[in-house]
Amino acid sequence: MVMEKDQRRLKAQDCRAATGYYALCAVSGMLSAGTTHLAITPLDVLKVNMQVNILLNSVVESIICVFL
Repeated sequence: MVMEKDQRRLKAQDCRAATGYYALCAVSGMLSAGTTHLAITPLDVLKVNMQVNILLNSVVESIICVFL
């Protein structure tokens, strides 16, 4: 009888520990994915705009040549 209670208590502790672990993994995944998207999305938008607007592309290339 005592052994069954101990086993139930251990299972409950395991579930709480697993829940905390999964919550920590979820938060860390959100932070890493969020920072990556925050950094890459503006570059992707710039790249697409350069591909669509040919005139803008020549202006950007001339600006880059000035800096190099």
